[in-house]
Amino acid sequence: MVAVLFALVPAVESASSRLVGAAVLVPFLLTFGWDWLAVSGRIDPDSAR
Repeated sequence: MVAVLFALVPAVESASSRLVGAAVLVPFLLTFGWDWLAVSGRIDPDSAR
């Protein structure tokens, strides 16, 4: 949520907000991909524990 706030504040430069957005996007997509693989039955959901 802090990254969204940071990206929406008008006083922040667009280059720095893009950097923060990319830093948040990558882990989010990796987590989403892991969940999708687990739900679709391609991996064992407990294999990471």
